[in-house]
Formats: sequence, structure tokens, C-alpha cells
Amino acid sequence: MKKGFWLFEIVLVLVIVFTACSNPEPENIETSVFDTEVKNDEADTAFALQSAQYRSLVFNAEEQPNSMLEAYRNVLFREKVIEFFGAIIYSNELAELVLKEAEERNINPALALALSWEESRFNQKAVNRNLNNSIDRGLFQLNSSSFPNLKEADFFDPATNTRYALAHLRWCLDYAKSDVAGLAMYNAGLNRVRNGETPKKTLDYVSRILNASQKIEELFLAEMSIWIAEEEAEAAALAAAEEEPDPIVLIPVDSLALAWAGFLSTYP
Repeated sequence: MKKGFWLFEIVLVLVIVFTACSNPEPENIETSVFDTEVKNDEADTAFALQSAQYRSLVFNAEEQPNSMLEAYRNVLFREKVIEFFGAIIYSNELAELVLKEAEERNINPALALALSWEESRFNQKAVNRNLNNSIDRGLFQLNSSSFPNLKEADFFDPATNTRYALAHLRWCLDYAKSDVAGLAMYNAGLNRVRNGETPKKTLDYVSRILNASQKIEELFLAEMSIWIAEEEAEAAALAAAEEEPDPIVLIPVDSLALAWAGFLSTYP
């Protein structure tokens, strides 16, 4: 009986050991969608950027350089940018005025252009009389109360109107810290926006400007991709031309004979 009991215990121990070796306890590995490195080249989907980079591109978009200003500052594209804006305004001269002032004050040219369209439809002689007896005039509809030192002729002068308008817009944007609030201040005034009294018509006004600005930017980027392709093709053609050997000029036999005779005549 005792011998059989010990034999049973030995068999039981062997079964336990075999079971433990056959079924090891799985490791507890914590993984993250963004932290896991994709090592399989045939994986269907892989993030090209890390999470922090995506967040930076999305939430810090305002810190990115403006492509229109960068192109305008580039001698290769400056005239093309002027022509692009001129095609929208129907005047390269007015386009250059807007671009010059926008570049000087680091304002998105698309935003400036959309503002002028909303205010006057690019009409230099536009006039609007307000209920408080003030008058809005010119390309950017400068208000007579807001700019009391300007003469009537100044309001209708495109260069003066654009300069004062974009200087004022720059101040609004800096004070408000956003395009939305800055444009609202340009339209409704500082106090109404600061006190939370922005009317719905001003919000609609801001929405129209931002939508137009976005469309201008999208069209511009499409055009600029063509400009870049043209510049690259031209540069490649020039490089290829420089690599070609100089053409061989065949001199007629008679000319060779005369040249040789002339060479020999130099010797005594």
C-alpha cells in the first residue's frame, strides 16, 4: 500500500511538470497604436509620422510660413504671384499694392484679398453710408470716424486706402490673436467684440472672408505646383545643354591650306 502511494505521487509530479512546461504563462506586454514600431514591410497601414508630429502639423498650423508670401519674396515667382492676384482683381497694379502692404505687415495675401472683395468687390470708388452718419469708402471701406485725419481723396486713393486698411488689420489680428476675432474687430469694432457683443451679421461676414481666403489659397497652391514644375524643367534643360560638347566646325580644305601656308610663312 505504501509503495503504491509513492508511485502515485511520482506520476502526479511528472504530470504537473509536463503541463507547466507545455503551457508557459504568457507575458503581459502593453502596446500602443502610436508607440509600436511597424517592422513588417508588407503591413497594410503604417504611420509616416509620429503622433507628436501629426499634432504639431494640425494644431500649430498657424506657425507655418505663408506660401504666398514666400513665393512673392522669391525673385523666380514674384511676377507670377502678381499676375495671379491681378487675374482675380482684374488689375496687376492693384494686386501689387495689396501684395506689397501684406508682405510688409506679414499678412496672408489671400486674407487681404478676400477682405477687399467682401468690403468693396475691389471697387476703388465704393461708398457706404452708415446709420451713425459715418461713411465707408474705397477698396477696404475705411470708416470716416475711425480715420478722421484722412481727407476724402485719401480714402479713394488705392495706395493710401490699402496701406491704412492693412495696418489696421494687422493691429486687429495682433490684438485678437486670431483671424476670426481680428476680422470681427475690423468689421464691428474693438469694444463690441471685446465685450462679447459681436452681431450675427459680423460672424457671417467673417465666415465669407475665411471661405474666400481658403479658396484663393487652394487655387494658388495648384498654380504654384505648375510654376515649380516649369522651373525644374527649364533648369534640367539648361543643365543638359551645358553638358553637351561644343559642335565640331568643319573647315574647308582650301581654308586649311591657306592657314597652313600662313603658318609656314612665319618661319624664315
